[in-house]
Parts: sequence; structure tokens; C-alpha cells
Amino acid sequence: MEFKVVGFEPNPNRISSLIGFVTILILDLDMRISGIRYHKRDRTDWVQLPCRRLLGERGEVQWVPNVSFSNPQVHHDFLEELADKVADYRKEWPNG
Repeated sequence: MEFKVVGFEPNPNRISSLIGFVTILILDLDMRISGIRYHKRDRTDWVQLPCRRLLGERGEVQWVPNVSFSNPQVHHDFLEELADKVADYRKEWPNG
């Protein structure tokens, strides 16, 4: 699957590991996905596909994905590649 990072919106409330929100374009499908979370803590970075917050029966917070892959390995590989591409994209910014 060919995709590229086309946008990034920094998180103004840097109180956690969340650095900002990413938009990508999946080239083969001409499909845009926005709201991807980009996190960084220490020297580790990762991404989370868009999801929504729900409360469980006992009031616990649950995150339900809006986008996912049926094959867990494909899902993992996609997230790893996306995190690398976001890190490369960020290197081009004036303030990194």
C-alpha cells in the first residue's frame, strides 16, 4: 500500500506524549485519512489510527477504532511504516 504524509497539526497542549495529528493520502485509493495521532516519549514514537471514546458498562473508558486492518500483522506493519514516515516528514519542519 503506497501512502504519503500530507499534513500535520501540532498538539498545542503538550501535556502528554501526543505531539499532533497527521493526515495521510493512500495513493492507490486516492483516499485521505485525518486524525491519526502521533506520539513521542523519550526516544520512541508511535501512531494511532482514528478512534472514538466510549464509556463501558462500568464507566471505564474504551477506545474503539474507526479504521483498522483485519490482518494484525498488516496493521502492525502499516503503523510502523507510518510512524517512520511521520518522523521523516517532521524533519523538514523549521523547528523539527
